[in-house]
Amino acid sequence: MSGKRRRDEEESESFEQRLVNLVVRIGDKNVQDLPLHLETLASTLSPDIKGDSRDLIIDSIFDAVRALQPKSAVYGTLVGLINVQHSAVAEEAVSKLQSELQEALDDHAPLSIRGLCRFAAELMNARVLTCASVASLLESLLNVEAEEGVLPCRAEWFATLVLDCLILCGSQLSTREGERFTALLAKLQAFADGRATRPMPSLLRPFGADTHKDEVMEHFDALWAVVSECAEDGSWSFPCLLTPWRVFTEQFIGAESYELAPVTIPRHTTGCTYPSLRRLRLFQELPSLAGRDRRHSGESDAEMADDDEAFPAPLPLGERVLIEEYTWMLVNAFADSHKDGAKALAWQQEAFGLESSVSYVEVVFSMLMLLPTPRNKLVYYSCLLLDFSKLFTPVPHLLARAVNKLFSELPRLDVELRSRFVDWLSLHVSHFGFNLTPFGSAWAAHLSPPGTPPAERTAYD
Repeated sequence: MSGKRRRDEEESESFEQRLVNLVVRIGDKNVQDLPLHLETLASTLSPDIKGDSRDLIIDSIFDAVRALQPKSAVYGTLVGLINVQHSAVAEEAVSKLQSELQEALDDHAPLSIRGLCRFAAELMNARVLTCASVASLLESLLNVEAEEGVLPCRAEWFATLVLDCLILCGSQLSTREGERFTALLAKLQAFADGRATRPMPSLLRPFGADTHKDEVMEHFDALWAVVSECAEDGSWSFPCLLTPWRVFTEQFIGAESYELAPVTIPRHTTGCTYPSLRRLRLFQELPSLAGRDRRHSGESDAEMADDDEAFPAPLPLGERVLIEEYTWMLVNAFADSHKDGAKALAWQQEAFGLESSVSYVEVVFSMLMLLPTPRNKLVYYSCLLLDFSKLFTPVPHLLARAVNKLFSELPRLDVELRSRFVDWLSLHVSHFGFNLTPFGSAWAAHLSPPGTPPAERTAYD
């Protein structure tokens, strides 16, 4: 290969990578200036989107929509701005959304389905999609619960998908399609009432039949609490909910809107899974935590008082649930690189200005202690918690608190989770010379040859 040809190819690759980086990294810094950055990016991409780079730009947006789901609003607004200048490109993106969503449904790719549905909701906010077609999509997803013999986990997963989209587009849907929005809420309320008569199977609960309602929060329950609160007070705004499209509403109203063609939702088949975030509430009493998790701590009143100063104040319900959702999305998205996942979560905390350490630790523990099996390898969650310990000051104290709580509840903890807890803790302390100092006061009486109670057996192991 000649030197000139090699240089030309390197320059071409470099140009393409720069375009991808512009799309992927938009919104990573200075969230308060996000509308300005989006407007600048749309202008920067304008010459290239009319040329040979059109497909690359659209594909990069869709890749980001799947992987960087907390930034759904960023990409919905970007396509809205592109629609103002290049309506044919936005129309092509709408067509691609329908085909990609149908393919994800056919392949049963749950994380892609969620990312694409969130994108549809944000395209509606940006007036690229008609409100009626997005309402139809949400109705189709919710109708899964009417399938004959539908699995409870399947019905709940699709209902959770609808709730997730409503948090994003509820303000617009309630205004522009009021009757259909009200009907969706009524159906969700009926579904929530029906769930109350179908408790989660004991085999999926961390403490079996003895699991208290304040120790675990189901995915549907968390999102339904947020949607119910927003619908009741008419406010769909949170500090951690990105809404850059609001700045461009006047521009978007004058642009073309498109119908999203209907999708077909295949029936359940063997191998389909319905991942959810079953929240293990380890810090429900922060910052005082004077209850169950300190019964066996062995800490003096002075030690407890000093320790409490290290803990951040709990977030309000809406912010807490949304930060947990974003955390779950990013942890799943970066399963191939714990370092990139930790960096993404560090960005998230900085971008929203919300102390999120409590949510980060609870979510990773919830994923680690999921029954029957966690989605990713134990070592991935362990490495994430180690990264958190370096990045976020409160995390070492939170880990000590979480471990002491689980230790105090070992007699009640599921047998599989006891073993998993031991494996994780062994891996964790191996990075610190097997030093158990943070847990010494609470575990001193149990650090001896094995006895019969689970706590003693685990401490010795």
